[in-house]
Amino acid sequence: MSRAQFWGVLGLALTLFLFEAGPIWRHPWDMELLNRAIFWSYVLIPLLVIGCLAWSRHLSLRAFVVDTLVLVLVKYSCTFVFALVLWEVTPFPQHAHAALLPRSASTVEAEPAPAPTPIDPTKTGAVEGSVADAAGRPLAGALVWIPGGLEAYVFAPPSTPVSIAHADVGMIPSLAVVQVNQQILARSTDGKLHTMVAVKDERTLFNTPLLPSGEASRISFREAKGLVTVHCNVHPGASEIEGKILVLGNPFFTRTDELGRFALRGVPAGHVQLAAYVDGRDGPEQGVEIAPGGDPKVTLTLGAAFATGSP
Repeated sequence: MSRAQFWGVLGLALTLFLFEAGPIWRHPWDMELLNRAIFWSYVLIPLLVIGCLAWSRHLSLRAFVVDTLVLVLVKYSCTFVFALVLWEVTPFPQHAHAALLPRSASTVEAEPAPAPTPIDPTKTGAVEGSVADAAGRPLAGALVWIPGGLEAYVFAPPSTPVSIAHADVGMIPSLAVVQVNQQILARSTDGKLHTMVAVKDERTLFNTPLLPSGEASRISFREAKGLVTVHCNVHPGASEIEGKILVLGNPFFTRTDELGRFALRGVPAGHVQLAAYVDGRDGPEQGVEIAPGGDPKVTLTLGAAFATGSP
């Protein structure tokens, strides 16, 4: 491509980024519109590169790949710097939580939460057991919870919010547990802009900016999601280790003691599933029958640790 063609394509891509969804500086915190503008500005580049190369009769696979790659890198640098400056100078909106999440996300608050289900204490039981690795060694600090079997019940969320900090090392704590409709207070603690991006099964649940000022962003889940991966897309890479949020529809979770033992009490009687996780290791869910006043014993076995990375 000629120099004029290069700068022309770059200018068109940047113009599309700035105005595709209206002037981008009018809605800098609307991540859905921002992501849409970014997507279409990138789609335009390879199409224009092919057109320019064909017009100048220099179309070849090598020229297409090189010119497209250079344009994408230059355009990424320009838009990334522009977005950072825009976020720094634009006040964070008071209604940020609803505006920042995808329109269809399960975290957007809509109707009031349903009333908790009354539970007769005489119709509850306990489950006890231990968590071990594949070699039978006990695992201390493993998180154990009930992921299934209690869907017919509604449990009141804790009134105390869960606090999550984000610094240059990543999410702190690296594994947080929240209940449906329990509030999360997430903030940047290193004076830098971060984003908290939650992903489940390759689907983004929310993408919330965390301001350098340390002002808390408020987040909540409307549905139980199980283990959700959380990362920052402002500073991707090995320096910021991704975190996990366990989103439960019930209050039954605990951590194992130094001997790998655990106990969950006050569980409504019936058939429930148990799951466990620690240090990148998990295992298959295990069913257990809980009778009123009973306390069945189970052993959960976790496999080898799996590698983690940005989704």
